[in-house]
Amino acid sequence: MPEWTHRVNLTRPIPSEGEGAVLKIEAGLHHLSGNKTPYFSVTAELRVPYQGGAFGQLNEQVLEVAPELKPVVDLHLSDHRGYPMHCIANGLYHLGFGRWSELKLEHVASHFRITYHQAAELRAQLLCGGGYIRKRYAQFIREQRPRWKREAREARELLDSLKGTI
Repeated sequence: MPEWTHRVNLTRPIPSEGEGAVLKIEAGLHHLSGNKTPYFSVTAELRVPYQGGAFGQLNEQVLEVAPELKPVVDLHLSDHRGYPMHCIANGLYHLGFGRWSELKLEHVASHFRITYHQAAELRAQLLCGGGYIRKRYAQFIREQRPRWKREAREARELLDSLKGTI
């Protein structure tokens, strides 16, 4: 399997970072040797003359100069089907069900790509009705999969549409 598919590279000026600042963005599906499946990745390198810069997951800067990439940024580190990284384990951890975890609804919302209110509702639903948390959680995950797959398909189509236009 190729290392990258649906890949887009673009360079844009980013005046908010200073005169002559440039943001180089790389987005697409990345497949690292040893991983079972490719995952969505959006990373950037910020270059500011005479000041250095930054690199990595620079979402704020990416969205400032390329707002059209928001659907891909939202999928960062999700697999090719749109499933969030370590979907079950990370979700349970952020929901406060891990051995050393604490409830972080903003992380739940970001992880599952739902609203904060939906994350709070999910936590409440999991806690009600006795000891069947795992069963209710598994049902929630199953219900999200069609949406995640749709979002991944739309992100791949977006990336393909941007090839050669930027």
